[in-house]
Amino acid sequence: MIWIALAELVGLVFFVHSKLEKRLFRKWRLAPVYVVEPRVRVEPAPETGRLTFLALGCSGSGSADQHRVAAAMERVCQEVHPRAVLYLGDNFYPSGVKSVDDPQWKTAFEDVYQGECLERTPFYAIPGNHDYSGSVDAEIAYTEMQSRWSMPARFYSREFGNLLQLVGYDSSVNDLCFDPDKCALDFLRDRLSGKNRQRFSWNIVMAHHPLQSSSAKSHERRGGFKGWLLKNVFCDKFDLWLSAHAHHLEHTRLSGCASEGIVSAGGGGEKYPVQNLEDSPDSYFIQEGYGFYQLDVTDRTLVHRFYDDNGQKIYERSTTKTIE
Repeated sequence: MIWIALAELVGLVFFVHSKLEKRLFRKWRLAPVYVVEPRVRVEPAPETGRLTFLALGCSGSGSADQHRVAAAMERVCQEVHPRAVLYLGDNFYPSGVKSVDDPQWKTAFEDVYQGECLERTPFYAIPGNHDYSGSVDAEIAYTEMQSRWSMPARFYSREFGNLLQLVGYDSSVNDLCFDPDKCALDFLRDRLSGKNRQRFSWNIVMAHHPLQSSSAKSHERRGGFKGWLLKNVFCDKFDLWLSAHAHHLEHTRLSGCASEGIVSAGGGGEKYPVQNLEDSPDSYFIQEGYGFYQLDVTDRTLVHRFYDDNGQKIYERSTTKTIE
C-alpha cells in the first residue's frame, strides 16, 4: 500500500531527524525503552455509556498560574467526575525531572493538583520536549510509586470497551524500527490500522505536538513539517488529536481530513500569542491564555468544552459521528 510505504519513509525521516537532534542537544538522551505496564491495557467499559476526561498540557511550572488552573480544574472535577486527566506533556519545566526523587514531583505535581476529586483521579501522562531534557525514564518509573500518575511507557494505549481507543503517542521522538513494541511511529500505525481502529466507536490520539494550530509564535508550533506529514499519513484514521505545545487553547478541523484537533496548552507554562479566529478558517475556537479542556465521549457524540483559569466555561461544541 502506498500509504504504508509513505508512513515508513516518514518514520525514517523522523528517526534520522531525532538522532541528529539528540547530537545537537547533547543533554538529551536517546528515547527510553523502559516499560512498567503492558502498552495496551483494557479498562472497564463505562457503565453509563459515557466517558469524561479533563485534559491539559504545558503545565509543569509550579507557578501561581499552574496552581490557579489546578484549583479551577478541581472545582470542575467535582462536578463531572472524570475517568482521568490527560496530561499532554511538558510535565516539568524547564528541563524535566532528574529522578523519581526530584523535588519537582512535589512542587509541580503533587502539591499542585490537590483536592478531593483530583487526588483520586488518575493522570494519564505522555512526555513533551521539555521532559526529554531530563529523565523520561524517571517519569515512567514514577508510575510504580504514585497511584494517580500513569505513564507506563513513552507510548501506550487504553481501551474502554468498544467505545474508545485512547492512544498515547510520543510525538517528541517519532522513531521507526518496524516493531510496534519498540518504536512510537510503528505503534501508532499498528493501533490505527483497520483491524484495531474498527473495533471502537472513537479513536483518539493524545500527543504533545499539534498536527495543526493557529499559533502566532512559530511555524513549528503550528504543526510544522512534522505535523503536516503525520496529518497526511494518518488522515481520517483517528477522530481527534489532543495536543499541547502551542501554549494556547483551540478546537480546529484538520484541513483535508474528517478528523479534528484540540490544543489544550494553558496548564501553567508561558502564554504564547495566537492568530485571530477570522484568519484561521479551519478553527472553531482559539484563545490565548490559561485553562483546560473537558471531553465527554458517548457512542455517537464527542462534546468539547474549554474552561478558563477561573473555572468558567468559555466554549462548547459537539461532534456527532455519522453511522453508515
